[in-house]
Amino acid sequence: MRLLSRLRARLRNRRFDADLAEELRFHEEMKRQELEAAGVDPSAARAGARRALGNMTLMREESRRIWIAPWLESIAQDARYAARTLMRQPVHSLAAGTILVLAIGLNAGLFTLFKVMALEPWPVKAPDRVVRVWARSAGRAVGPSVDEYRFMREQVKSFTGLVAHAPIYPARVRAEGLAEVPLRASWATANFFDVLGVGVQLGSGFLPQDDQTGDMRAPVILAHNAWRTHFGGDPSVIGRAVFVSGTPFTIVGVLDPTFDSCPA
Repeated sequence: MRLLSRLRARLRNRRFDADLAEELRFHEEMKRQELEAAGVDPSAARAGARRALGNMTLMREESRRIWIAPWLESIAQDARYAARTLMRQPVHSLAAGTILVLAIGLNAGLFTLFKVMALEPWPVKAPDRVVRVWARSAGRAVGPSVDEYRFMREQVKSFTGLVAHAPIYPARVRAEGLAEVPLRASWATANFFDVLGVGVQLGSGFLPQDDQTGDMRAPVILAHNAWRTHFGGDPSVIGRAVFVSGTPFTIVGVLDPTFDSCPA
């Protein structure tokens, strides 16, 4: 309540000063009338009333200090001074503001990168040895085609393993007895989790033949969080049919909880 009173006094500063001045004049007038009633000359009574009340300016400042916190008044004064200074040099202010915004954005980007690389690295085996390969087309990054991936997998010998994946946007997942929900999903090669060193908590995971054209198994592996959130953590989910964007699949595994995302 005290803080609210101080804020209200600050927002109604002129009204507060006027009320305070009126109250001080009232006390001065009452003291003057008291002295005149005691037989003091009117001019002397007015001077005596002022002496009795003391320094009016000091009393105003003391009263303001009770109702308005000094730091709040200081902040308001600094803000007004800064606004006047910025308005006098609009071009300089715009340039300084732009540089400040860019600096904040750059700092946030660098911290995000540092957080991902150092504080929270991707939870795979040897994350510092994982690299991404893509091509550029019309100025934008694109992934290799299936034939290009197969060629690189057979010919490139500088990697211990080569995997491929492609995000599915949007991926709407539906299972029997469950409402359709949007989930983040990706197509991935059968060796995806083996190469990255990510294990499964339930099920067998992908098999090499899952990469073959025409394979009827159509396996899908659930992230641990999706399994817990949308399937209630049911261990009998393995072998259950599920539809991803209308295409039927079979759940063959649930990922280890330490790995709950796939790079976009």
